[in-house]
Amino acid sequence: MNSLLKRLSVFTLLLACTSCSLLLKQAYDEDKNRIKLLPQETPLLYCDNKRNSIELFGPAQKNQRNFINFIKKGKEAFTPSERFTLWVLLHTELRPDKVSIYSQARLFEYQQKALTYREYKTEKTPLLNTLGDLLSRNNSKWTISKLTSYLEKNYNFPLLVDEGLESFLEKNKDLLWSKKELRDPLFKDNQILKAGESLPAFKANLFISEKKNVLPDVKEVLSERGPYFCDFDPSLYKNQPHKVISIPEKTETPLTLGLSQGERSFFIAIDQNFEIKETEALYTDPYFKLPLGLPKRLASFCAFNLEKGNLLFAAYNERDPGQLLTNLIRQISPKISTKDEVAQILSTHRRLVLHHPTRIILEADAERLSKKRDHELETLLKGNYPIYQSKSLGQIDALLIGTQTKQNGFIKDKRSQYSISCQEN
Repeated sequence: MNSLLKRLSVFTLLLACTSCSLLLKQAYDEDKNRIKLLPQETPLLYCDNKRNSIELFGPAQKNQRNFINFIKKGKEAFTPSERFTLWVLLHTELRPDKVSIYSQARLFEYQQKALTYREYKTEKTPLLNTLGDLLSRNNSKWTISKLTSYLEKNYNFPLLVDEGLESFLEKNKDLLWSKKELRDPLFKDNQILKAGESLPAFKANLFISEKKNVLPDVKEVLSERGPYFCDFDPSLYKNQPHKVISIPEKTETPLTLGLSQGERSFFIAIDQNFEIKETEALYTDPYFKLPLGLPKRLASFCAFNLEKGNLLFAAYNERDPGQLLTNLIRQISPKISTKDEVAQILSTHRRLVLHHPTRIILEADAERLSKKRDHELETLLKGNYPIYQSKSLGQIDALLIGTQTKQNGFIKDKRSQYSISCQEN
């Protein structure tokens, strides 16, 4: 009898549980149709500008927003060129792996309906010369030393580690740990800093002296050139799709920073990417105090003259960025006038032809702007070369300027590691 009662109790319990499950499932099935799912956040590809709004381009959107708040709440009425200089200087602390006085810098500047390209490379401190010359040409009352001192005294926002710096710190953590003076600023609880954690406050200790009247080694007024200008030779690829081009085996991304406000725009590529050397070092990094080798040039650019304004493309984060831009050239129309048109061009499929051995790399989930036949690709495919698929190829970001005020600004590649922030001034 007792045995029967136990079996009945277990059966009753199982039945109750089953009934509860059925009731819960029914309630869920009825309820889920009433649940309004939140849409997934879409990355901001470009800003819908308002008159005289401030637009920033670069890594770590939280750092961008902090900088915009710093500018808005500050007592000083900085000009666009001074704001841009402050934005770059701040990255000597935010990205010391990329930005130092030794970094190679290539600057694009738009003012008075002209896009100008300047590069300083023969001097020992090219970034220092780039920013100093920018301030001088714009008749600023500020010097680099004064601006760094201003940042040190007034920038009270956290300096957050981004993913790029986290990767560098993780790669070199043993070497960094071996230097006792770096343990406190770069480690927390004996662990290297991670993305989102705070770096030490900004210190104005990197810029001791300044040179005046330093001229760029390369200067091009791109608005006076032909239909387009590139900082490489596109003919290397034209009609020679299998020509062997010397490209690096490893891919690195330079630091690219931009600021756009009204009719003024600035875009800079900072190609430090020094290899840490234990012997035969050419420089010593002023932040990490590490011996460094030669910097590498990691980005390629093309600027186009439109019927109204200019369009600038910067390509990086791939083994042959010049090839990516060459494939893009044929899609550019001088009638382009909106950011959406540029975003559509950036969304089109990409390919690379690499060598040793010769092979074709295609994007796996590529979107095409149009259904036109790609004759060059068809020719390549007839060569019976191995074909490989990649989720994405490179990163190409853009700056549209001079068309109309609300269309001026940056357009982010959907593949981009960077962010855009914008706020009304």
